[in-house]
Amino acid sequence: MPNNRVSGTQSVDRAVDLLLAVANAGEGVRMTDLAKTCGLSVGTAHRLLQALARRGLVEIAPDSKRMVLGLQLFRLAGQAAQSGATIGAAGRQRDGGLRFPDAKVRL
Repeated sequence: MPNNRVSGTQSVDRAVDLLLAVANAGEGVRMTDLAKTCGLSVGTAHRLLQALARRGLVEIAPDSKRMVLGLQLFRLAGQAAQSGATIGAAGRQRDGGLRFPDAKVRL
């Protein structure tokens, strides 16, 4: 995960790292694998994932017991699209994937 951290935001950075790792996993991922991927202890990953789950950002898939993205993210994506959010700099900073630096997001 990126090492361009800002002082005082370690928990937020770690939670976002976990959220992005869940997104990159596709069909779900075990908590222990998330902890390893993000360089966290299992206990830390568990606490942060619980916080994300309470807010609907991640869920545990009932059939596989793996972490998946929560429905709250879709609501946030819809709101971002309605507000005219652009991919802009975020599309240029990420390695890999599609990049649309000046496109408006429309769902």
